[in-house]
Amino acid sequence: MTPEPSPRIHWIVRMNHRNRTGCFAMLFVVLGAHLLDRPQGALVWGALALQFLLGPQLQFWLARRSPRPMKAEFVNMLLDSVAFGAWQAVLGFPLALTVALFIGASVNLTVFRGLRGVGESTGSFALGALLGAWLGGWAGPTEAGGFALVLTAGALLAYVLLVAFTAYTRSVSLHEAR
Repeated sequence: MTPEPSPRIHWIVRMNHRNRTGCFAMLFVVLGAHLLDRPQGALVWGALALQFLLGPQLQFWLARRSPRPMKAEFVNMLLDSVAFGAWQAVLGFPLALTVALFIGASVNLTVFRGLRGVGESTGSFALGALLGAWLGGWAGPTEAGGFALVLTAGALLAYVLLVAFTAYTRSVSLHEAR
């Protein structure tokens, strides 16, 4: 029988679930706004909903039931990076969306793994981009429309503030515990 993970690990899994759920919902809106300018079939919209709306719930469920929840969360973050890279290829690498998704993928892994996380997220993102371009083709670079750019800027700001607020609350908790 495996030992019960520590309450700290459960807290991290819950925090990542909360952050992932909110940020992925924003990404669903941002990427959806970009897709509105470029007609896509039901398969692309279904994949978007599956990853960004249902995905966080499935990842949380799997991490909570894993005998090693932190390892499961690292795998989740790496899979997020791969998927973000693949979406960029499918969307034609619009600069603002690519930068926003790369920042999201790399910040998450860097928070938990330091410089190693930067390398892991970069490699995973690049792998996803290559897979996306290979599977879905790539017609060349595209630009996001004005509405998608505004949503991207707002989502990126909200994400960075959420990460900063989470770091602040953790810092306060550590300070109070000492």
